[in-house]
Amino acid sequence: MPKKPKPNKLRCFVGLKYSLLEQLQPLIDDLKARANDENNKLRITPPQNLHITLKFLGSANKDQLPSIKLLLGELASKYHSFELQCRGIGIFKNSIWVGIEPEDYLTSIASELNDSFASLGFNAEQKPYIPHVTLARFGQQAKIGLSAMQEKYVGKQWGNIKVEKFYLYKSDTIPEGARYTILKGFKFDSGAIASKPETP
Repeated sequence: MPKKPKPNKLRCFVGLKYSLLEQLQPLIDDLKARANDENNKLRITPPQNLHITLKFLGSANKDQLPSIKLLLGELASKYHSFELQCRGIGIFKNSIWVGIEPEDYLTSIASELNDSFASLGFNAEQKPYIPHVTLARFGQQAKIGLSAMQEKYVGKQWGNIKVEKFYLYKSDTIPEGARYTILKGFKFDSGAIASKPETP
């Protein structure tokens, strides 16, 4: 569980809302059935917390917020709306996630966010960007039983999401897990024409 930030600090990230809640309901129902067994230690992500992380900032000073918001506003103006295809599920360590089809445009946004925030002193992510939505976390005992569920939904097409803005979130640790609050949304410029990265 993440450490609670100091009073003058916020734990922040930049992300996209995940809106396909109705489409996910059969999977959520299956997860709830497994959550009834306390030995699985399965915790389903509340619907309002579902998101696609673009850039994890970690701990930020409150006096950095104006600079962060200014940077995000400038970056949002360089991009236009687009769609993401959502498909399948996966299991990584102790989490279950819903997959997002690879999209160069999304990757280019995440890459620019990563580079731009490094210039403000935030850690730059070195690992390749893999978009996903964390749907639940579980204990080690639950992993074997979840394999059948993964096979059931691995090729499932959940639908498309239209992306028109990204959001600055803050994360608070509460007894139930985590609470994510949107600090501000940054709408893409409908007239912007941003190029996708060149393929080698």
